[in-house]
Amino acid sequence: MKRIKPFLLCLIFFGLIDRCSKDGGQTPSPVKPIDVVEVQNNSALPTVIVVPDPISYSGSTVNYFDWEKADFVPGPSGNFVPWANGTCEGYPLEWRYDFKKLNGWEMLYSSFNTLTIPAIPYFILYNKYRGLIRMYWLAPRNDSQITVGTLAHKISINGSHAVSSPLLNFVGQKVVDVNTNSAFASIVENQGYPYATGCSTWHILQYELAYDPNTTSQNQNNFYFDWPIVSISGQFLVMSFKKGGVDLTTEPSVSGDVEAIIHGYQETATLNSLSVDLITQIQNTIASKFRNNDDSPFFTGNVNAGSLPMNGCNVLTAEATINFTRQINDLFSTGPMSLAVPGYDQTNTQTLRPIYNEVLGLFNLASRPQVSFTKSTGDHPYNYALDVKSVKYVFNPAVTKIADITNLEQKLIGKSEVQIDSKTASDTFFSGQELQASDALTIVGVRVSFDVVPKDGSQKYRIVKTFKADLN
Repeated sequence: MKRIKPFLLCLIFFGLIDRCSKDGGQTPSPVKPIDVVEVQNNSALPTVIVVPDPISYSGSTVNYFDWEKADFVPGPSGNFVPWANGTCEGYPLEWRYDFKKLNGWEMLYSSFNTLTIPAIPYFILYNKYRGLIRMYWLAPRNDSQITVGTLAHKISINGSHAVSSPLLNFVGQKVVDVNTNSAFASIVENQGYPYATGCSTWHILQYELAYDPNTTSQNQNNFYFDWPIVSISGQFLVMSFKKGGVDLTTEPSVSGDVEAIIHGYQETATLNSLSVDLITQIQNTIASKFRNNDDSPFFTGNVNAGSLPMNGCNVLTAEATINFTRQINDLFSTGPMSLAVPGYDQTNTQTLRPIYNEVLGLFNLASRPQVSFTKSTGDHPYNYALDVKSVKYVFNPAVTKIADITNLEQKLIGKSEVQIDSKTASDTFFSGQELQASDALTIVGVRVSFDVVPKDGSQKYRIVKTFKADLN
């Protein structure tokens, strides 16, 4: 048993934002900080549900090209691949060299071919070690329909199976609730179009997927992707953002708290231009952690990271307050539609068939973790204990065949609100399998983390997710 201090670094994910007091201007008495004791039970083990290998269906070879070795994408246009010297980049620098097969990337779809220029020029890669789906979209050169501005996009799952699929829960929810499925996720990107250079510009759009073991029994009619992209005029943001349940490709305005997205340490430099939207503590800590390449689970609630700097997987989320008004260029709307979800029999698929046709997603939990609450006497009467066995992991067999899952950890995340002064309150966060507190805590969820260690000896990846729990 040990006494711990609140984890300052947890503030980055859960969002410490200046908030005005709601007492009509009266000065409240400062609240004494809650004291918490952490009890760690290292003998308790979670449950790992073994999923049998599903039926494996073959993928397509149509439009496939060896993206890792190519200098140009196929076709008569002569466009460089996104990471080539001389290409126009509209994406974070951290992602430039993160595309190699050794690091888990597979080609899912490609609209490029040797004979024609595609109406929507893109290809999509998938990372089988990290569960990331990433579109490389080529915005045309000097397209008169595209004005300089900001990019908004949305990934959605459609068809009768979509309502029961958890595939988009990791991107559609900040704290993942396995009892509620997300039909879509939407992001506004801060990258403008550098058309002054007169060249076609590559953009990267990325989401993280959850494992859906029922994918194999579906077909394109009842389970498919849409991925629309729109241009937004007159908005120049210092960071990307998303808001759960809000379609940013159609919503005319967004205000209040959103999840800000910082893709890597280079983007932390732009935080210096912010006003009070993000507090100074968040600015400084983000910058420090990326400089030190620290992928500790305490510096963000959601991590999908490797052990190397500049590997393109350092995506950090924080909470910010923003007022955003969308001015869309209605002439410009693009993006692939009706993409068959990989993992099922593609015999009757009418559009592009997936090239990599394994079930997507790295893992999920089978049910909400269980947390018990008791109140006794003494200095720490409030007791919250995680039933570790109730944390039920379900790993994708397509992953466990090629990688080992090690260092599983699961801890409660609890928080309390502390009044700093008459106008400002802050959330203080605590972490442990059991939390004994001097006053009541709010249980945010259960944070799970583990390493994905490829069996071919390539670099490992640390995955961290926070799930909603049942408090009994």
